[in-house]
Amino acid sequence: MDHSWYVLSQVALLAGLPDSVPAPSSRLVGQAILPLEITERRYRLEYAIATNDLPMFIQRLPAWIDAATSLKSVHAIAETVGFPEWPRGELPVPGPEATADIPKIVSAAVTAFSVVAAPCGPAGLASLRDAVVVAGFGSEPGRVDPSGVVRDPNPGSTGNRTVEQCVAAWATESLTPSELLEATLRLTLHVQAGDYRRVTERPFARRAKKLWRRVATEQRFALRAPAVTVPAIEEAAAREGDSLADVASLILAALPAVAIQVPSELLAQLRALVGEGEHPRRGVGACFPLQPGNVSTAPLQ
Repeated sequence: MDHSWYVLSQVALLAGLPDSVPAPSSRLVGQAILPLEITERRYRLEYAIATNDLPMFIQRLPAWIDAATSLKSVHAIAETVGFPEWPRGELPVPGPEATADIPKIVSAAVTAFSVVAAPCGPAGLASLRDAVVVAGFGSEPGRVDPSGVVRDPNPGSTGNRTVEQCVAAWATESLTPSELLEATLRLTLHVQAGDYRRVTERPFARRAKKLWRRVATEQRFALRAPAVTVPAIEEAAAREGDSLADVASLILAALPAVAIQVPSELLAQLRALVGEGEHPRRGVGACFPLQPGNVSTAPLQ
């Protein structure tokens, strides 16, 4: 009965029907099954992110932190003793949260929420930052792993923004084409490698297409060879689909229009993403219908 409760809870959340989640009192014994409890808490936090529900996110973040910090020890137990709920061959892959580094856990969740909340503008991100600080999760909730920083004598210039800076830029609609391309590229690779791709991919792709359509319409003369590049951008932005593969195609279409040189390794990653769209991975983006790692540090020239 306890196992069935978790299954019903997860199905309700994945279907976007949180009100259908059975009450914990419906459990036969009422005791938490540790591996399933971790997964259920993760789904609850993901639902809050996917639906851009800030109060729910703040409410559920502490429970996820508590679960995430125990994930490493749970893995150790599962790999030795084993859990009947998690066969050895079906263990979830431990992400950065398995280090029990609370700032990293908070940063990953807040960054994911910021990507989804970006259409609300800078004021929406400020509200998120303030709410996280008030809730006691630290003074710098948006801090990212230093590996996400491109080291340059002029930090913050085009081609050298951190993921956090790109998220802040993503919330505005006054970027130059070069700034937009950098933010789109950085965040594409971040979402691809992040722990919340399932809930951030679609809203991120939708916003990328919207912003690039605006560039093609309102900033066409800021683009190189607009007679050639604007139709290519418009075609890529008009394609059906809201996946990272679609965003990668859009970036490749926009590259000839901006004054940024992208290193070959990043171009290879983008082309691989386009290929992923031709052979989609199972399970990606297939949940939360109500929703509106390793970040590359290669510099952009």
